[in-house]
Amino acid sequence: MFKFSLRKMKTSTFIRQWQVFNDHTSLCIKRSFTCNSFDNSLASSSSQLSLVEEQALLRYLDLRKSSPHFTKRLVEDLYVEGKKPSGTIILKALGIATRWRLYQDAYFYYELSRGLGLRPASAFYSNLITLCGCRKDWNSAFRFYQEVIHEGVPADHLLYRALLFCCAVLGDSDRIKYVIALMQKEGLSLDETCHAILMECCRIRKDYEEGRLAIFENMPFNRTHRTFQVLFGICRDMNDYSKAMYYYQQFCTEQMTFSEISISLLLDTVIKHQQWDQVFELFHKSIQQDIYPLSFIYFQYALGLLRNKQMDHSQVLNILHHKPSNVFIPNSQYKALIAEAKSRGDSSLVTDLTMLSNKDRLMELKVESYAHELQTMGCLLPFGELKRLAVYRYKSAKGNAPPPPLWSLGCLDSFGIIQKL
Repeated sequence: MFKFSLRKMKTSTFIRQWQVFNDHTSLCIKRSFTCNSFDNSLASSSSQLSLVEEQALLRYLDLRKSSPHFTKRLVEDLYVEGKKPSGTIILKALGIATRWRLYQDAYFYYELSRGLGLRPASAFYSNLITLCGCRKDWNSAFRFYQEVIHEGVPADHLLYRALLFCCAVLGDSDRIKYVIALMQKEGLSLDETCHAILMECCRIRKDYEEGRLAIFENMPFNRTHRTFQVLFGICRDMNDYSKAMYYYQQFCTEQMTFSEISISLLLDTVIKHQQWDQVFELFHKSIQQDIYPLSFIYFQYALGLLRNKQMDHSQVLNILHHKPSNVFIPNSQYKALIAEAKSRGDSSLVTDLTMLSNKDRLMELKVESYAHELQTMGCLLPFGELKRLAVYRYKSAKGNAPPPPLWSLGCLDSFGIIQKL
């Protein structure tokens, strides 16, 4: 076991030792304490981190967003070594747990914060409430909100966005109205992100016209990418090509830039309507902007072209070769592509698709392995949804963390961002 004191440690030495710790991933580090041991007597015996130590820790946490298990071990080690993690460090660790949808880790940080006698800010509780939304757990979310009010923590837009998010994933318009009334009582008005969340609630409830006309068309301020993303999700659910193109023109007029979700939602609609010239334009425009669609789009695009007898196999391969190396098409979908190529009698394409399938399968196995790790860490999403999170671990050489849940407005219930009960 690696044990060392943080006292009087130089920043460079601290980071080097934690990098050594990070390289020994096979070590099983057992801690003798639990959340129940975080009582006030222990808190009073802990010493504060020095400014140098805290700055080094914060830099390290920025680097390790893709390793939530090491984040928790780091915070635990601080406590065991008699150091008192600051509210800033615990908030940073909680943010990482939120990105990976690790509710158990998040609750650990909550208990630790309470045991150390810290007074978290609104951002701390907004993370907890957002995670409750991912679990569709309104009761726990509202309990955290009541704690904020009881503790006298200033409530702000971050907190109420998280509460609105919980209402949206449940498709609960009555609770939405209740939270808006709470905001108005605090003197807060709905901002652009709040409007996007209201639109998402309408989409999940299949009240498309309410989201599109009553909310989007009547927004009292400039629309941003987030609201357009939800709007593309509404058009996708409606399977309405003409409306999708109408709002895409507005999107272009406003000089917006795609995200991987917004382009995927838009392309999904266009592919279903077999508007291949428009698909080609959107697909290559996004790639020129260095924005790559989600993996299911490459499959749908390739399969659509294969079923169009006028397309040759070079066009199909061109699409698949545009896919980044860290994005894979599942083996089951490759089987569908290969079956379609066989039905066309294209043995050369069958061979090429089989080679691509074998290559992608290696990445899929790595992603599945990390998804199992997330399960072990307590992520409660279904395994298929865990794989979508685990993909981010391999988005770069050092790995990335998934974006926060609010980033996925427009597709919360279709891409596995929230737990399916």
